[in-house]
Amino acid sequence: MSIMKLLEQLTEATGNEFEDKFCKIMKEIHKDKLQQTQVYGGDMKADAVLLPGKKTVFAVHGPETFKEAKVLEKLKDDYEGFIEHKQQGKWKAITKWIFVVRSERKGISSKILDFISSRDGENGVETGIWGLDDIRKYVMEWAPPALPGEILEEFKSLLLSLKQGGEVLTQDYEENGDRFFHHVEMRFKTPENRKEACKYITSLIEKIHGVYIQYPGAFEDMGLQKRINKLVKLRPHTITVVDLNLAYESLCKKSNDGKYVLLKQTKKILERLSVSA
Repeated sequence: MSIMKLLEQLTEATGNEFEDKFCKIMKEIHKDKLQQTQVYGGDMKADAVLLPGKKTVFAVHGPETFKEAKVLEKLKDDYEGFIEHKQQGKWKAITKWIFVVRSERKGISSKILDFISSRDGENGVETGIWGLDDIRKYVMEWAPPALPGEILEEFKSLLLSLKQGGEVLTQDYEENGDRFFHHVEMRFKTPENRKEACKYITSLIEKIHGVYIQYPGAFEDMGLQKRINKLVKLRPHTITVVDLNLAYESLCKKSNDGKYVLLKQTKKILERLSVSA
């Protein structure tokens, strides 16, 4: 399910479903760095933990109706319970605590903000609060609705060049895989030509990866993350005339169905972009 669909469902969810949808959204963004907590034998006052950077605990609350007094009561209970655990030596690595609440309001009430801000920095822990609008902004920063038009065209152009260059490279591998160091009058006349061909294909893959890391959310929402990563894994460690065979073996790797990964994944990505356009 796409992250945008999860975000849409989050706005309608309450209670445990709200917590579950929030954790799935964060999992889409942070992968294994986000862990939904499973508490056995007691309430640790945390629903999810984010490990990279500032190690963060999320306490998630999804009331059907936002009532300030009840939300404030829940906020105090979760925060004070978390601090109690921390003072007992648990959650030692945590440096940030965020209260996530189902609220469509554009702002959080002053009493709730006062409680959060007055605790900021206590016990070495930053505090924060997210409503639905904050979650939307967080997701949109990671996953813009679509690639900018000019970036998308550049990306397609790189893929087409990779497809064309990959077809030549893999054909040469088929015909001359056992004589890379021979001066044969074929597609690439000398080992130096072959080295440059490998460098060219590798540079295209790196440029494709460079576009991807600028818009990871947009590509993942199109289901392209795994395909791009498969291309990236083809890059040889070094490309010299001496180790041409290793560079070729890396770039011309075949999948289980006997097809070249380079050509197969490039084709699939282009097809997906065509459908998304």
